[in-house]
Amino acid sequence: MTMVVPSPFLCFWEKHPALLLGIILLLGTAFSFHCDPIELFTFFVLLIPFAKQPRQWKKMVFFLLVFALGWGSACYRAPLIQLNHPKMEGNARFTISSIKNYQSPFHRSLAYKGKLHGFHSQDKNLFTPIPCQIYLPFSTNRPKANCDYEINGTLVQKGPRQFVFKPKKNRPWTPIPSTSSLAEIRYKAKLAVHDYLKEHIKDRSASTFLNALATGDVDERTLSMEFSRLGIQHILAISGFHFALIVLFLSILFNLFLSPRISSSLLILLLSAYYLFLGDSPSVQRAWIAMSAFLVGKLFNLRISALNALGLGLCFEVLIEPAVISHLGFILSFLCTLSILLLYPLMQPICKLLLPSRTFSTAKSMPHLDQWGYVIAAFIRNALAVNIAVHLACLPVLLFLFHRFPLLSLVYNLFFPFWVSISLLLLCAALLFAFPIPPLGQFLFAINEHWTSFALTITSHPPALIDFVIRSKSLTYGSVVLFLSALFMAAIYFTECKESLPIARWRFMLKKLWKQAQSSKSL
Repeated sequence: MTMVVPSPFLCFWEKHPALLLGIILLLGTAFSFHCDPIELFTFFVLLIPFAKQPRQWKKMVFFLLVFALGWGSACYRAPLIQLNHPKMEGNARFTISSIKNYQSPFHRSLAYKGKLHGFHSQDKNLFTPIPCQIYLPFSTNRPKANCDYEINGTLVQKGPRQFVFKPKKNRPWTPIPSTSSLAEIRYKAKLAVHDYLKEHIKDRSASTFLNALATGDVDERTLSMEFSRLGIQHILAISGFHFALIVLFLSILFNLFLSPRISSSLLILLLSAYYLFLGDSPSVQRAWIAMSAFLVGKLFNLRISALNALGLGLCFEVLIEPAVISHLGFILSFLCTLSILLLYPLMQPICKLLLPSRTFSTAKSMPHLDQWGYVIAAFIRNALAVNIAVHLACLPVLLFLFHRFPLLSLVYNLFFPFWVSISLLLLCAALLFAFPIPPLGQFLFAINEHWTSFALTITSHPPALIDFVIRSKSLTYGSVVLFLSALFMAAIYFTECKESLPIARWRFMLKKLWKQAQSSKSL
């Protein structure tokens, strides 16, 4: 009797089942939205390793049910709504999820984000929740975002799942009793943080940027445009990058005085409070779920890999709000995290061919100047590996969505995330010591102001030598999905092969391929 050897894909999915379930739910939800055969093709490709193994039919049936769950949840909770007319007047109950300042090219306003429940008009009655936004001018008599309202106005459809509701002028919003919302408390808390930073940091640009790092809200349109031009606008959005830095800072501090279990419990409470403060945007929700899963595993001595934590966040997000898969923040946040976890370890050996690594004893025996040079080279090597990994996955998506990609992004993403991490850590330290030791807090605020101001000066005056843009309008949705599927399947294959092969043999193979490439160039 011959023994069947499991494929690398089967071994990988058995170690990361939460990620597999999250991807299958994502494909089922996407199929409900697009009805494109490419999602079905990708799903069946995922099932091939299980189909080749005996006694795996139960798992395959389970995966089919998970795919159907994603499809059915999206059909029921986020159906495609098409109005009879582009504009329809009627009454609706509006549930507010968030309120924030919004700046258009012409004026500033308040943006109320939420859902309409039971929209009633003369032509059509819609009982499905409709995601929409309401824009109001700044006013001291604005409606408080602490309850649901009955509103009369005009519903305008901007896209398949994009709506704007325009309330009738001089028509009051009628509060609905026994309803509540955290949006008002969250909005006032963020305003308090904004005013506090503005008081302690005099430089307006630095204050606005640090406020965006702390609250996720960008009040300055110029700052957003500059970061978008450089391809680093993802830094302004709260994501796992911010949560990981905050957890690192607080865990180091707590471990000095508390036991690991108490430290993990306190971190879970503080991160949950921070999540309630920020709101449930896609990137924030995914980061909070992933970090909470990691801390819960640490609390109960459970091993939860980063990929499984990412899969758990993906499952919760897709099931709670299926329409989240169409949000740019969700797409880029998930892709960047998956790229770092899967592609970065594979890019490191390649980057070591350009900037070789040294053993600790060898580095220690170097002269002091060479040691500093080696530390800088190691930082550049790791930053280059992360940069390549992220852009391999995100470049086709950005070209498909925006038809352009700035080359400056390749340069700024090498060093600017590190620069921002220093600003965020200094901000955490300043806020921590501002109340018990005010002089130390003010000193840290002053250092952070100069550090952040210099960083923003670099973004305001980018080098014109590489200020070019790659443009493409030929990419299709199917080609992008096929490319990402092939990319990550190849990453999974080589990850499992790397684990099964000795490290020395793996490096030998890479060096051999590198020498062959150099010899072919010389010919």
